[in-house]
Amino acid sequence: MDEKEIQEKRQQARLAMAGAGFTERQELKEADLVKRRQEAMIAMESSEQRMKREEKERLIHQREEGRRLIIEEKERHAEDRKLRQAREEEQDRLTKNRLEMERLRRQERFQAKKDLIEELKQEKNISVSPIRTLSGDMLRNNQGGIMTSDSTNYRQAPEKITYRAGLEENLPAENRSRKKLLFLTIFVLLIVSASFTAFFLRQNKTVSTNTEIKLPAVTAFIFTEKTNFFAIDDLPPLTIANTINAFLNSLSDNNTIANLQPYLTASTSDGQSKVSLVGLNDFIKRLRWSLPEELTRDLGDQFMIGSYAHENQNKLFFIFKIKEYEYARSWILNNEADFILKTFSPFRSEATINLFGEVKKDGFIDTAIKNKDLRVVKNQGGETLALYAFLDTKTLLVALDEATFSRVIDAFNTSRP
Repeated sequence: MDEKEIQEKRQQARLAMAGAGFTERQELKEADLVKRRQEAMIAMESSEQRMKREEKERLIHQREEGRRLIIEEKERHAEDRKLRQAREEEQDRLTKNRLEMERLRRQERFQAKKDLIEELKQEKNISVSPIRTLSGDMLRNNQGGIMTSDSTNYRQAPEKITYRAGLEENLPAENRSRKKLLFLTIFVLLIVSASFTAFFLRQNKTVSTNTEIKLPAVTAFIFTEKTNFFAIDDLPPLTIANTINAFLNSLSDNNTIANLQPYLTASTSDGQSKVSLVGLNDFIKRLRWSLPEELTRDLGDQFMIGSYAHENQNKLFFIFKIKEYEYARSWILNNEADFILKTFSPFRSEATINLFGEVKKDGFIDTAIKNKDLRVVKNQGGETLALYAFLDTKTLLVALDEATFSRVIDAFNTSRP
């Protein structure tokens, strides 16, 4: 017995004495020993060695991850290719089946016709002749052959048709239909021409007699006790703002809401004056109003510049129509101070001059007036500088004090006729 066999028997004896779990415990012990050696080596290595080791491990992990992704991508492409090939094979099979079915149907129809001809040939009382063709008829006619009673005589001159004047019943049906269609077309053209002529004459008459310039009707968002119109045309932005401030200073009736409505004038070709109201987008462009685009794209084209006179002061306010409520509300809440300052920036009157420099980003507070939630900014003395509120999901109000807000709410809640 050599040494190797002795060692194997000793190993078997140790395994038998240690029990079934000896191998597993041995493997765990070896794995734990390897792990401790690695930890000891990591603890002994320097920072540079650690960086190199981590970089090496990162590269190894990156390569393994890349290999895994490549394998997954290849497997996915292989599956897609198999699916695509299966679909193409199925489509080819269906196409072949369809073509085969069509061929069989054609063959069946041909065979049925062939059988019918054979049956007719076998009948004694029925004679079957070849199919007549134009060339065959012409050939027999030229050769002087005898034509049957149902044959066409191509030498016969076409039938001459004569018409008697004034008798429509002698015309062919096709010519009669064409004649009726021609008469109907001429009649419709005459009616259309007469209508356009009458409309043109009426328009010219209206323009020539209307010499008075009339402002278009104002569709205000609320009921206003007073409406003031002023033309802006090609005025400079500062002149437009000064015009609005002049209107404010000229108002003297207390407890009165005034609607300042801008309009444009233009001359027509016949010298008459044409008047049109100004929308919000055009007004912003002409006034060079610095309202941000993030807000104006959510506003409608209708708007209102208003003034409320009380306590010998005229307080300016604005009403805007909202197209996208959620977006407009979100932007204003995030940019309240900038929104208030830019709204009143073109109209720096004595009533609003103190507003600039005192409005702070975190100075707005929540409050409510007449069941309407609003955001208010005050100065250190507790005086209101400005406020804004959404009257509903389609209407935005910006004002300078609570009295104006309360008065506008009363007018807004007034039922319309």
